[in-house]
Amino acid sequence: MRMFARRSGRVERVQVTPADIAAALEAVQQAEARFNQVTERDLVDAAALEVTAARIRLSYLFRLARMERGIV
Repeated sequence: MRMFARRSGRVERVQVTPADIAAALEAVQQAEARFNQVTERDLVDAAALEVTAARIRLSYLFRLARMERGIV
């Protein structure tokens, strides 16, 4: 999932697609499933960080999609 593209030395934002949001949502669900399965302390911490990162990524995509559509 690419959020930005580099063209001619400048960075441009790539349009958010429904597939990007679906992939990010799936990543959240997978991270939550891993979190629910691990029992070792270090793995629980790592899984919690993965869940947080995946949720932040999903939130970012929603925010970009709203901005693209002028809903901010």
